[in-house]
Amino acid sequence: MTMRKAAASIIVSIMVCAAAFAAYGQDKTSGAGKETATGTAGTNGQRVNQEKESYQKKAEEKLRGMDEKIKTLAAKAEKEGEKIKKDAAEKTREMQGKLIEKSRAAREKLEELKAAGSEKWQAVRKDLDRMLSELENAYHRAVSKMKSYEKQDR
Repeated sequence: MTMRKAAASIIVSIMVCAAAFAAYGQDKTSGAGKETATGTAGTNGQRVNQEKESYQKKAEEKLRGMDEKIKTLAAKAEKEGEKIKKDAAEKTREMQGKLIEKSRAAREKLEELKAAGSEKWQAVRKDLDRMLSELENAYHRAVSKMKSYEKQDR
């Protein structure tokens, strides 16, 4: 198998994984963590649940957006793979693998948030916020690195 075919095969595998993670997040809906309360405590509990659900939706949208960006990056890497030197191609695959792993970990944390009760969800939120921020930063670093590889190859 030529280097070009091997690189294309790996990149396609990464894209399939990214798509699977994105689909996993879209298909999972959970009612876990929803609580029913009455009276004064019920009003506070409802407010907390509304806040949690609102945050959960925003986190899901952000994660879906990042998954799409990762897929786009993988497609670009495949297209540019023919032009990139062997060393750069390997580094690009490593970056994509790390992005997919960070996305998977954030998705797991999102599932944990969905299942968390009204007392625990804020702590889970902090972890998820950090993970989403790290994912986004890693994505931007990967894009920057790919651009520098493209410039080197010209």
